[in-house]
Amino acid sequence: MSKKEMKQFDNSKNTADFKLDSIECSSNLMLHERELKGTNSPSFEFSLSISNGNEKIDTTEIDVRTSFEQNLRYWNAQTQFCSTNNTDNSYFRSIVEMGSAAVPYILNELKKGPTLLVYALDEIFPGVMKYDGYVSVKEACEKWISTLQKIGIN
Repeated sequence: MSKKEMKQFDNSKNTADFKLDSIECSSNLMLHERELKGTNSPSFEFSLSISNGNEKIDTTEIDVRTSFEQNLRYWNAQTQFCSTNNTDNSYFRSIVEMGSAAVPYILNELKKGPTLLVYALDEIFPGVMKYDGYVSVKEACEKWISTLQKIGIN
């Protein structure tokens, strides 16, 4: 599969769009990745369009998963040496703004081991989790995994 890469800048929206166009494919495949630039809140948005003739395939789940993974990767990279304010990071904020669509992906990360990503669940579902005193990140992750599994989110 040969690929042609194009980089376009749109100064009016302050974004950079990256477009990969797959040429030797039986269906029309378009990948778009957009990083918001020049603001206090950079984030990644990903969308995929696949069509075969007149039929368009719904790629919403792929778009959400890819956006989540991209924002998670950049959040981890930017905050790996920070001891505080990890949740003030724009990439973390973008994950929170995804709302319930991000929950299955957050749960998968929690199952891998304790992560500060658990605090996104506290913001997505305010008031659901009650903590008595100090709770470690590991304990918070375990409580959220248990709670989400009880309501059928695996």
